[in-house]
Amino acid sequence: MSSPLIDRLTEPLGYPVLDAATLDAFLDHDSASVLFFSEDPANYPEANDVAVILPELMARFAGRARAAVIARAAEKELQPRFGFLQWPALVVCDRHRCRGSIARVSRLGPLQVGPQSAGAEPGPICYGRGGVEPTVTDADLLLGYLSADNY
Repeated sequence: MSSPLIDRLTEPLGYPVLDAATLDAFLDHDSASVLFFSEDPANYPEANDVAVILPELMARFAGRARAAVIARAAEKELQPRFGFLQWPALVVCDRHRCRGSIARVSRLGPLQVGPQSAGAEPGPICYGRGGVEPTVTDADLLLGYLSADNY
């Protein structure tokens, strides 16, 4: 099963749908990529929340990262390659190196962040020093809590 919110990512927003045969070519293209593993939204309704948040994140970081949706039929096959344990997942990659699954919406509560940190170097994506994982600072900037003039 899919959902209208997840389907919206591929049509009309145009995010590619990847499987095992097309993933490597996608990762070769850009240095920073975000992969959306949704699983079945009937079992993981949080996937709909991620489908709403993802375009907002990608708009903020336009030109520095590209997003794709992993085909439902390929998710279980590709999951071990990236090592995440919870669904849904956003996985950040630098070419073929996984930078980790970073933030998730928990079935038991709000967005969870960490335990990893971007640290001061390279720092959040908004610093423009090579960070590729969305951080709380990036979200604060995106939401307007911080002034874009400072970044």
